[in-house]
Amino acid sequence: MDFNEDLYSIYLFLLNKQTFYSIMCMVIWMSVVNLDNNIQFLKGVGPAKALLLNKLGIYTIKDLVEHYPRAYEDRTTLKNIINLVDGEYALFIGTIQSEMKVQRVRKNLTIYTNFAYDETDNIKLTWFNQKYIKDRLKVGMKYIFYGKVQHEYGRKVVESAQIYNLSDLSKVKGIYPIYTLTAGITQNYLFKLINSVYEDEVNINEIFSNDFREKYRLSEINYAIRNIHFPVNFDAIEKARNRIIFEELFLLQLALMTLKNNSLGNLKENFYLDVSEYEFAKLLPFELTNAQKRVINEIKSDLKSNKIMNRLVQGDVGCGKTMVAAIAMYIAVKNGYQASMMAPTTILANQHFKELKPYFEKLNINVEILTSSTTKKNKERIIEKLKNKEIDILIGTHSIIEDDIEFNNLSLVITDEQHRFGVNQRMKLSNKGKAIDTLVMTATPIPRSLAIMLYGDLDLSIVDEMPPGRTPVKTYVVDKSYEIRINNFLKKNIDERKTSICCMSFGRK
Repeated sequence: MDFNEDLYSIYLFLLNKQTFYSIMCMVIWMSVVNLDNNIQFLKGVGPAKALLLNKLGIYTIKDLVEHYPRAYEDRTTLKNIINLVDGEYALFIGTIQSEMKVQRVRKNLTIYTNFAYDETDNIKLTWFNQKYIKDRLKVGMKYIFYGKVQHEYGRKVVESAQIYNLSDLSKVKGIYPIYTLTAGITQNYLFKLINSVYEDEVNINEIFSNDFREKYRLSEINYAIRNIHFPVNFDAIEKARNRIIFEELFLLQLALMTLKNNSLGNLKENFYLDVSEYEFAKLLPFELTNAQKRVINEIKSDLKSNKIMNRLVQGDVGCGKTMVAAIAMYIAVKNGYQASMMAPTTILANQHFKELKPYFEKLNINVEILTSSTTKKNKERIIEKLKNKEIDILIGTHSIIEDDIEFNNLSLVITDEQHRFGVNQRMKLSNKGKAIDTLVMTATPIPRSLAIMLYGDLDLSIVDEMPPGRTPVKTYVVDKSYEIRINNFLKKNIDERKTSICCMSFGRK
């Protein structure tokens, strides 16, 4: 039995239990500490820090435990100062040599400088605008330092080193997790919070059987969660990540299978007659590609069927997805319904509006745009016209999903660059009408197997042909070694663009 069969057998079992709810309830946390408690009541937090943690999506103790590190620092080796290498992050012990030197360079910049030494060499330590450092370090005392080593005029220097007491060596030495932060929350603070949770007994119920875990080489969940935060070695990190990622994708697959199954049972309330796209297409200064025609036919078939459309249209930039979406909206309007198109940015929304409005106006189709820059007076006018069905198509940004935006009989919603919207945002737009047909678009290259996995509740259409004369889009996967090369490429093209614009402006003058 392969993974898909295992997944499907579990899905059928859950389906018999009626169970989208069961899927979500599979992961049950059991502990001495109630992990559903508000993070505010954890020791060391309080109301002010809780608000900052909320910005990271941490509302409960469970959220804190599931705030996994984004990277790790290797602090397993304690080095002598003489062995510190330029450009590396290092852990070392040093004795403070003298009183702190304080240099006020300008209004908002104060530099704190000191020197530390061991039996092998000495090193310069520098901090910026950290007033507490002056009282933190005492002459003749030993401290643990961690930071990036640099060379300055032949001398070793560490800027903004992290400082620890010598008694903390056993805690500091090892593999140190690096978390995503927000202003007011430090790495040490998060690390101590998570450590305080694990000072109590924490036990997570295992959802996979021993046979299942052995088959897919998965570590036990408690081992995984502990080693994702407090790894004993890098091999443990790899095992922990594999387990956590596997479980997340496994539950996602189950949820998507359930959503897909449920959507098949949703019969639409808005029925479509067969409408030819010829009237719209003849206005275009180009002929639709075969790929565009194929995808349009797939959309028309969905709209005319008795099930609600949930379709993902994928294709490179310039392949003509926007015109496919425009024809879908044209068909909706010709059937007496309203349509809406949501883009992730004001720039993209305006681009769609300016491109499509001339075509729709020639067909007596009323189209408006709503973004955060829309004036209050104009927004009130749009709201009123939407309710009265004086607007056929509304293009915009997140502003479209605000509570005061009401449609008369919205039937089709389109989201562009779907991956940049949250699930709740997409659902909120779909809830602006009854049994809404949904079309989502993306130019992000997604392998077919991955697209099916991530968008399992959607049917997939691919615009795999570029219009004549368009430069082919080439997609490359590169590692971090290409970073400098890519940045130089971007800078070169931006500079050329700036030069071109300046020349054009000069020419007009």
